[in-house]
Amino acid sequence: MPPIPAQIMQITKALSDSNTDFTVLSKIIESDVALAGEVVSKANSPAFRRTDKPIENIQDAVAILGLSSAGDITNNVLMKRVLDIKPIYFKNSAYKFGRTLMNAHWFVVFYQDNMIRVYVIC
Repeated sequence: MPPIPAQIMQITKALSDSNTDFTVLSKIIESDVALAGEVVSKANSPAFRRTDKPIENIQDAVAILGLSSAGDITNNVLMKRVLDIKPIYFKNSAYKFGRTLMNAHWFVVFYQDNMIRVYVIC
């Protein structure tokens, strides 16, 4: 199994610190250009973007997503890289199942976050 990316540990440590702000998390995400692109892409999805103006940088993406959601999405993207194994003996069925499961996970994270905001914070 490939090693867990260092950014996961950095993000976990940053999110466990109560003094962490958007800048700290943004700098960790910016250290990996592909990761930053994925986070900005998720922030631009209809699930998160609330305006007509597209989000173009990681600082705005983290601000829109919030620290917790940005951390969850980042860790999800990083772990997907580690676990995205396509063995030939499974052909396409296991890979398609894994992709479907990962896509369903994004919906669960989104609705869970919104339910917490509506029912717990209010």
